Amino acid sequence: MAVVVPRATATDATAPLNRRHLAALFIAVPAIISALPATALIPDDDDEELIEKARANRRAKLANEKKTEREFARSEGFSDKALEKNLIPVQRAINALARTGAALESGDASAAASALADGWQSDFEAATKTLSDNDLSRGSVSSVIASIQTLESNARKGSLGDAKSSFVASVVALQGWAKDAGIAQSLKGL
Repeated sequence: MAVVVPRATATDATAPLNRRHLAALFIAVPAIISALPATALIPDDDDEELIEKARANRRAKLANEKKTEREFARSEGFSDKALEKNLIPVQRAINALARTGAALESGDASAAASALADGWQSDFEAATKTLSDNDLSRGSVSSVIASIQTLESNARKGSLGDAKSSFVASVVALQGWAKDAGIAQSLKGL
């Protein structure tokens, strides 16, 4: 015996079915949303890595702006009194290194040591730290100071060969730092 199932008309089946689907949807959506993994928004103040990255980007932008302003002022004939004040100890260091190089070339290590012991180094260190306004120059200033200290130590020992090689290293480090700081064109004899 065959069972005959009456066919439902389109109007009979869709109306209750749509309401049922809609009711189930309203019940299921909160359950589905709560079952998803939670992704919390971390405020920027709590993300140390993001904060440090933003600070580094800001420092780089400020250094570029400062360099651009300095170049523009120089091209227009204006002078920066603060820059000139900080360049004086650096220029003294260059002059002392020139006297040191001349003494080493003539073979006089004691004269080279006395040229380095004129008391300019503390002012030079302060000026270089002030003029180092970007990450690159801040990184290279320590090598300049260390190489000058090594040069002075070798000259005091009277080791002419070591003093000459440390002199070359000091000059190269100073030139690199001046280029990194963007002041190489403002210095004479470098």
